[in-house]
Amino acid sequence: MTPEIFASLDIGSTKITCFIAEKSDAGLKLLGFSQISSFGIVRGVVVNMSETAHAIEKVVEQASNMAGVDIESISICVGGVSLESKITDSMLILNNKAISNDDVEKIIDLAKAKHVETNKKILHAIPVDYSLDEYQGIKNPVSMVGSKLEAKVNIISAKQEPLTNIIRAVEMAGFYIDEIIASNVANGYSALIEDEKILGTCLIDIGGFSTDISIYYNGKLILIDSIALGAYHVTSDLAHGLSVSLEDAERIKSLDGVAVNSLVESGKSVEYVKVGDPKDKVNFVSQSFICGIIAPRMEEILEHIKTKVAPFQHIFNNRIVLTGGGSNLKGITDLAQIILNSSVRVANVSCLEGTTNISSNPRFITVSGGIVYLSEKHNKQPEYSYKNSKFSKILFNLKKSLFK
Repeated sequence: MTPEIFASLDIGSTKITCFIAEKSDAGLKLLGFSQISSFGIVRGVVVNMSETAHAIEKVVEQASNMAGVDIESISICVGGVSLESKITDSMLILNNKAISNDDVEKIIDLAKAKHVETNKKILHAIPVDYSLDEYQGIKNPVSMVGSKLEAKVNIISAKQEPLTNIIRAVEMAGFYIDEIIASNVANGYSALIEDEKILGTCLIDIGGFSTDISIYYNGKLILIDSIALGAYHVTSDLAHGLSVSLEDAERIKSLDGVAVNSLVESGKSVEYVKVGDPKDKVNFVSQSFICGIIAPRMEEILEHIKTKVAPFQHIFNNRIVLTGGGSNLKGITDLAQIILNSSVRVANVSCLEGTTNISSNPRFITVSGGIVYLSEKHNKQPEYSYKNSKFSKILFNLKKSLFK
């Protein structure tokens, strides 16, 4: 096959990341990537259009130069509190005819039609379950025969205004938009294996200003939610507690921060310089003190998550996967296991070749998932339909010859 090029952009509250990958017979291979600070974006909302557009132009240019390809169009991953999902029922009367691909599209469109709102844009309509007459739990109804088809469809939508401004920023940067992908959807393509999706898993993306929650069951994304707290708030707590810049607080958190006391190194101290002090005026603080700032905020975030997911714990079977930049914090899995009473692992990028240097960083799960989503959608073929199959044509011709 002729290699195809896919470009994915993760527009977060603190970082903008671009991946460019090539798809060939050998699979997906990362060609170039770049990540810069999210200038002009606060809490997922564009507050300075020119700064945001310039940041997008810069990050794509850097990834493009690394990949050695020119990029004209790109897909964007968006997330945070501007997203919502709702399971919607729809029904289609069939009159005992075989179900076609068009029928499946129609019943999904009927569900989408119930969510026509001027202030929201539908990003995804994911069928999570079908029923045909009295039979439930049907995964793929194509070519089945019945009188009434019903579907439960997960409608994922975004608030129109913040999304429109992100779209304008991408266009101002000089790029066409191929797809708009909810980060919850992209994450599932990169962070989870198929068995986790089938058996039930709660995927938690700890971003900068928000933490996104996705629950998978029976192979489908059945619920998304979000809380307006994230890794930035931990950094901000450190900055205030130590009277240091946000940049220094982020460095301290990354290098010496821990989420549980059991990981504190006895007697270890960390040096820092307060805001406004000369660089040679060094202060020292114990790692235990740093943990005392970090742990309460992480506990708060996890307690909010616990409240959100408690009604669905029987669905994801106490199985949790962490992703996002916030899940790089040392001890986060230990703390999450205690508070959420679940088995916990941190996701890594394993869906692309050429990611050796970044595969262990869950910060890149969303943008890599965007690449996989594009690849799978591009190659998706219509579901098998009996009336269009070679076998049905042979059978039809055989009947004709027998009954002449």
